[in-house]
This record gives sequence, structure tokens and C-alpha cells, in this order.
Amino acid sequence: MLTEIDIDTQTAGTEGPERSPGEVPGKGPARSHLPGDRQRWLMDALLLMCLLAVVAAKAVIPAAAVDEDLWWHIATGDWILAHHALPVHDVFSTSAMGAPWIAYTWLFDVLTSKIYSIWGLHGTLTFTTLLMMTFIGCVVVLLSQYGRMVRAIALGGLVFAASAPMVTPRPWLFTCIFTTIELTLLLQARNRGRIAWLLPLPLLFALWANLHIQFVYGLGILGVFALERSLAKVLKWPCDARLPVRWWCAALVASTLATLVNPYGWRLYIVVLQYTFQSAPLQLIKEMLPMQFRSITDWAALFLAMSALYSLASSGRKNLLMMSLLVVSCWFGFHTSRDAWFLAVVSALVIADSSGLAEAGMAKIRWTQWAIALPLSLALAFAVLASPAVSPAALRDAADKRFPEKASAYVQSHALPGPLYNPYDWGGYLIWRLPGMPVSIDGRANLHGDERLSRSTMASLGAENWSDDPELMKAGTILLQRSSALSSILRSDSRFRLVYQDDVASVFQPALPVALVGTLNVLAEEQAIYLR
Repeated sequence: MLTEIDIDTQTAGTEGPERSPGEVPGKGPARSHLPGDRQRWLMDALLLMCLLAVVAAKAVIPAAAVDEDLWWHIATGDWILAHHALPVHDVFSTSAMGAPWIAYTWLFDVLTSKIYSIWGLHGTLTFTTLLMMTFIGCVVVLLSQYGRMVRAIALGGLVFAASAPMVTPRPWLFTCIFTTIELTLLLQARNRGRIAWLLPLPLLFALWANLHIQFVYGLGILGVFALERSLAKVLKWPCDARLPVRWWCAALVASTLATLVNPYGWRLYIVVLQYTFQSAPLQLIKEMLPMQFRSITDWAALFLAMSALYSLASSGRKNLLMMSLLVVSCWFGFHTSRDAWFLAVVSALVIADSSGLAEAGMAKIRWTQWAIALPLSLALAFAVLASPAVSPAALRDAADKRFPEKASAYVQSHALPGPLYNPYDWGGYLIWRLPGMPVSIDGRANLHGDERLSRSTMASLGAENWSDDPELMKAGTILLQRSSALSSILRSDSRFRLVYQDDVASVFQPALPVALVGTLNVLAEEQAIYLR
């Protein structure tokens, strides 16, 4: 007697009779639509509109437009547009000046530069809002392949709750969107047995690789689909994938090659290796730390993960694909809070998959629901964007309260000398605000490395060995947060003098000229060597 996997293996090379999209295995075709269902479909459309409106309302806040890393992305885009070339060496920092640098988000940098130059911070906020709405919309499209639309909307709301910290003008929003699109394409190809659903993948990855380095997540997901049938044979588990392994491998190879279509070619993977082996960001950068469970977003991600585990356990099926995706997403989601969105999306997919495929003939109805919800939600989003709370003046005021605008103006107007010493969080802003004065460190963690990142962080925290930071002791101008521990220390240290202070920042200079300080340091080192 042939087992289910034996039958599947024998028919892997042919398409065979195609199952209706609405047919649930073991349950036969879906029932016909009843007139009373129209009211339910209309309510689903209104719920979808409400979800997208909530996403827009959450995204349309000043904090979503003023992000630490936004500024160096704009500055990089400005440099690319001004020079009509891409940087290959660092041009923004004193500590890494001339070091090899791959601007792996160059396309995003150019986009943000153009948006900011035309519409300012309000344009950046609009861009962020539309990207977040697109992400949640793609999640609902992915989940609406399974069960009822109302469940997809509810799960989409939970995904948004877990992903709310992602509402920032950063390229990771494109990763969120492209990951969801990729999952939709892969599942359609797998369930329908049609190669055509795999054809957009190389184009998707070519674009993705020029926007954000986390395209490697997408390659990993594609690898999970490619290995499903082989692992099922080893484990002797059932597998209902309708495409043979060779097509999945071909898609993986083609997508990998497509990622090389970028200005840096294969060198883009050097950045992947840098981030893979860096340890300091995982300990020092807030978004890279594990979930702390101090906010509703972390608990929403945990709730989805636990619900997904329960769905797998209670289904009675050995679903190798969903198990594998959930394990991978748990690793990344619990490893760094930045990737909680990935855990949330996969967990929601596992929960939705447990209910079986959607009813037959729902595609046209889904289009109608989107035709109702999308225009209304966009109208509401732009209405909120027009409110005085997020006017250009309000956004500029929010930026001035968060970043050292007045202190930067003082440094610029008084032509204070370099080198500049600054904290990690303000490096990106100062790259943009003081283009003629290279910073000591900024948000490009892979460029600066573990040692410099750790040393700068410990100095900012006022650690015992804060004066061991050579960049601090050699600085001609020191710009710090007024409330920082290092700022308090320097106020009472005779080697430094306070030259400017406001509610946000403090500016210090060495009590002695930088050249004289350098000479004294050299003499002290020579004396120490002589005494030894």
C-alpha cells in the first residue's frame, strides 16, 4: 500500500488535477454563497478599512518622522545625487574616514533624500505611513487565502500591534513588505503547483537587495520551501507541496543571482558577514536587544507565537513547512526585538493555515472588499496627515526637541574646530546638520566595529575608563546630550570647559588648545616609556 508521501513523490513531476482554491483537503468543495453573506462581506470591507485607518493613525505621529538613522540616510542620498556615484569609502566620520564602506541601502537613501528635499519631514512622515499601511495590507492579503476575511483582519491587527515599533522612516519597512509578498507568492506556487507564481521572485530580490540588507531573510525563507519535500522524505512525513524540488532550487538560484544586480555586486555579502559576526550591537543598541516585555508590542508577538504553537499542536497534522517557518521566525524574533514583526507575520500565517483555504470563488469578492476599503482608508490617512499636530512646523519642533539643532547652529556660527566628538544616537543627525565636520561615530554599526561602538557607549555612560577613549581626548569640539553622564563628568573636569548649553545639548571644548594637548600627551607617553 502506498503512503501519502509515496503518492506525492510519484506525482511530483506532473501538475495533475488542480485542486480548487476553495477546496479544503478532506472536506470537499466549499459551499455555495448565500444571499445573506453579502452583508458579512460588506462588514468585512468596513473592518478592513478600520484596520488600515488605525494603522495610519498610529503612524501619523511626529516620532515616526524623526528617527536617529533617517538623517544619515538623507545625507548619503544627497552625496549620491551630488556626485552621481556611489560611495566606496567612508566620507562622513573621522574614525573611519577612508575605510571601505558599502552603502547597501543606497536606493532607499536616494528616495528619502528626494522626498525630504521636496516635501521635508512631512513628506517623510507620509512616506512612512504609506509603507506601514502597505505592509499591513499585504499581511491581510496573505492571511485572507485561509478561512474568513474577518479572521485575516483580526490577525493583521495583532501583527500591527507587534510591529508598531517599526513605524520609522527606515528601509526595514521594505523588508517587511517584501517578506510578506514573497510568502504569498511561495504559498500560491506550492498550493497550486504553478511555476508562474515563482517568476516574480528574481525581480523582487533584485529590488530588495538595493534597498535593505535583510533580503537574506527572504533567501532563507525560499530555502525552507526548497528543503520541505526532501526533509519530509527523511522524516517520513506527509507533504502536499505540488511543485518538484528542482523548481524550488531553480527559484533559489535565480533569486540569489538577482541579488548581485546591485552597484557593489558580490561585495554586498561582505555586509551580511559583518553583521553576522558583530556582537556589540546585540548588547548595546536598543532595537537589537531581545524583547523586554515592557510594552504591549512584545506581548502581542508572544501571544501570536503561543497561539501558533497551539494551532500546530491541536491540528493533528504534521505540517513540516509551517513548523520550519515558525522555528526560524522564533529564532530571529526572540533574538532581537527588531525582528518581532517577522515572528508575528509567520505566527499569524500558521494560525490562519490551521483553518484551511478560503471558500471557493472568493477572489472577486476580495477585490471588491479592497476596492471599498482602500480608497476610504487612504482618504482618512491623508486627512490625518493634514492635521496641525503633524504640520511641517510641528514636525520641525519635534526634531529640535530630540536633536541638537541649536547646539549645531552654535558650532557652525562660531566655527568651532574639529575633530568632533558625539554620542552614537546623534551621529546620523550631525552628519546631515554639520556636513563640513566629520562625526566620531554614527548609526552605521558595521562600519565602526565592535571595539569603537563599545568604547563610545561606555564613555557616554560615564564608565570608569571614560577618559581612555582617544577620540574624546583628541576632540576639538564635544557635543553631548545635556542629561548624559559624560556631560555631567566633563562639567566638573578641569581639562574641559563648557562653551554652550541648552535644554537638549551641551558643547564642550578642551581647556587647552588641541595642538597643545596633543603635544603634552606625546611628552607624557615618552616620559612613561623612559621611566620604564
